[in-house]
Amino acid sequence: MFTIDSPWVLFLATAPFLAVTLGSAGAWLLMPPGRMGKRLAGVALAATAMGLWASQLPRLDNWLDDALVCLPAILAVVAAMATITARTPAYYLSAFVGTALGTAALMLPGGAWLPAATVAVVHAGLIPAGLWLMLRRAGRNSSTSCDRPSREPLLAAVAGMVTIGVLWGALAGALGERGSDHQSTLLHNGAAVGALLLGIGLIGLLGRRETVVMLLASQVMLLGASLSLIAFGRFHNDAAANTFALWIAVAAVCQIVVGVAVTAMLLRPAQRKDAGA
Repeated sequence: MFTIDSPWVLFLATAPFLAVTLGSAGAWLLMPPGRMGKRLAGVALAATAMGLWASQLPRLDNWLDDALVCLPAILAVVAAMATITARTPAYYLSAFVGTALGTAALMLPGGAWLPAATVAVVHAGLIPAGLWLMLRRAGRNSSTSCDRPSREPLLAAVAGMVTIGVLWGALAGALGERGSDHQSTLLHNGAAVGALLLGIGLIGLLGRRETVVMLLASQVMLLGASLSLIAFGRFHNDAAANTFALWIAVAAVCQIVVGVAVTAMLLRPAQRKDAGA
C-alpha cells in the first residue's frame, strides 16, 4: 500500500522523477529523423535532466572520490544518449566507446579490475572495431535513412521512462534505510547509473530502426546490467557478481558476432534496409 512517505510517492514528488521525464522527452526529440530546432530542444531538455540527476547523487567523503565516480558516470550516460541518437557510424560508434570506458571506470572503485578490463577491451575495442570494419566494407560511412517519422521513438521514450522510474524507485526503497556511508553511496551511484544505461538502451532498441544502432543499444543495456551487478556485489562483498559480469561480456561478444553476420547479409545489396521490414 502506498503511503505519503513511500519511496514511490517520494520519487514521483521529487527531482528524480522530473529528471527522468525531461530526459525521456529529450531523447525523443533527439531521435532521428528530426530538424535542427527539434534536436536543440532535445539537447536542452537532456542537459537539464542531467543536471537534476547529478544533483540527486549522494556525495562521497572528499572531492577526489566524488570526481572519480561522477565524471565517469556523466561520461557513460551522455555517451549512451549520443549512441542511440547519432546519425552517422563514426558518431554512434565513438559515443559507444565513451559509454564503455565510463562504465569500466565506474567498476574500478570496488576492485573489479578484471570485469573493467574486459569491458574496456570487448566493448570499447573489439565490438566498435568489428562493426566499423563491417560498415566500411558495406560502404556505410555516411548518415543513414532507415529511421522514418513514426510513433516508435515516442513510445520508446515512454517505455524507457517507465523502466528507469521503476528501477530508480526500487533502488530508493532498497537503500532508504541503509544510511549514507561510503559503501552505500557507491552502491547507490553504481546502481543508479546502471538503471539509466538500461533505460537509455531500451529507448534506442525500441526507437531506432538502424540495425547497428539497435545492436549498440542492446550492448548499452548489458553494460548497465553489468554495472549494477558489480555495484551490488561490491556492497555485499560477493565475488560472484564479477563472474556474472564476465559471462555478460561473453554473451555480448556472441550477440555481436551473430548481429554482425545478420547485418552484413542485410547490407549486402548495398541498399539501406529498414530493420523493421
